[in-house]
Amino acid sequence: IWVATGIYTPGVAATDTFTMPPGVALYGGFAGGESSLGERDWVANPTILSGDIGGDDRVDVNGVVTATSNINGDNAYHVLWLDGVNGGPITQTTVIDGFFVTAGRAAGAGEPDTYGGGMYCAGGGSDNECSPKIVNVIFSGNSATTAGGAMYNGGYEGGTSDPSLQNVTFSGNST
Repeated sequence: IWVATGIYTPGVAATDTFTMPPGVALYGGFAGGESSLGERDWVANPTILSGDIGGDDRVDVNGVVTATSNINGDNAYHVLWLDGVNGGPITQTTVIDGFFVTAGRAAGAGEPDTYGGGMYCAGGGSDNECSPKIVNVIFSGNSATTAGGAMYNGGYEGGTSDPSLQNVTFSGNST
């Protein structure tokens, strides 16, 4: 799936999120006229996945929250949700490439909503897996009250959560 430059929010409720199904490849950074993946420029054409569902966070010129102190009002608990437990195994065929992930605030009432403000990767339990390929992504200005402000990887009780990270930056996130 090719995604054009712009700011995208998952919905209007704190529990809304961008859910990545197994085997889907998501590519950002397109201006709109490209005919091949190699023509995109994810830095010049920023594609923002934002948890700022209230539209009231303080952001830079591209719509990115640069520090968690700039989060105001309502935000999604998780910008990205990858479920290798209930949705089937998430492997390297699941790709997120060319995005800014920002303004997730995992501040709910308990697990999982206090983990992984930017991305929650569920791979816990016997033989479950959440190991996507993350490339050219900047996690900026995400927070969680318990663990994984930018990214939480839950591989426990015989499960696996081992994302592959290539050219990934973490900036201004907190727990």
